[in-house]
Amino acid sequence: MKKLILLLSLILLIGCNETVVEPFNLGGDNLGIKSIVIKKYNRQNDDYILAGHYLEEYNEKGLLTTRIEYNLMEEGKIYSKHERFYDENDNILNSQTHTNDELEWEAIYTYKRKKIHKVENYHEDELVYTTSYEYKENYRKRISIDLLNDSEQINEEFYNEDGSYILNYETNYFEALHKGSIKFNSENQMLESTRYENDNLMESSTFEYDDKGNKTKIITQNSNGKETVRLFVYDEFNHLIRHENNDGGSDFVLEYIYEYDDKGNYILKTDKMYDEVSHYEERTITYWE
Repeated sequence: MKKLILLLSLILLIGCNETVVEPFNLGGDNLGIKSIVIKKYNRQNDDYILAGHYLEEYNEKGLLTTRIEYNLMEEGKIYSKHERFYDENDNILNSQTHTNDELEWEAIYTYKRKKIHKVENYHEDELVYTTSYEYKENYRKRISIDLLNDSEQINEEFYNEDGSYILNYETNYFEALHKGSIKFNSENQMLESTRYENDNLMESSTFEYDDKGNKTKIITQNSNGKETVRLFVYDEFNHLIRHENNDGGSDFVLEYIYEYDDKGNYILKTDKMYDEVSHYEERTITYWE
């Protein structure tokens, strides 16, 4: 299980369709929210069953402090609890995940000269993954080492004066050499990406955005020249309401319907595929006074 989780994390880290998220400042997108109770339901035959029950808690700066996942077989019993601890500058110092009351995962963050220097990830007190950072003018290097699977990933970021940059990565997971490049604009939005495996081009993508910064179009071409076009539409609250996937074969359309509270946060999200509801999510939100 540890091996699977770490490999999946590595794949997500270098995925060409999502921006790499920095680990040291996790933002305050939920400013004003104190807590959210989340219940997710999946369709099963002609009914909907509870598939996930969570509690998220935030501090007054909008930073996540606690995320609890409840045991679906025993109402009210906690299955896992994730906690984050920050310094006075809102940089994360430590995160811990307890499963069935036992510490399973812990991450420790260290800083030098107000910049992230190293992240150490432990599983049941065993150091399993490390990420270290090096800095020069208009340049940053990130080295991630998977100690369990003896693999390494190197990311290099080259910055321009306007804040745009290019990220080059290389890693050796699954006994193959994977490398690629991602071009970002000054708004940290991906513009172009390429991914190689053992020096063979596997896919390349281009990205488009609306004037609010929402991703509206991705065109991806694989190693056989087959092109996939994905289109995204958003509502006035910048929530995704339609996702079209067109590849000339397995085309599909996903639709998302929201109900909002008086502060503009959604309290009900319904997922539809082929005009049928496949999932829905209920949220009960409490705000700081």
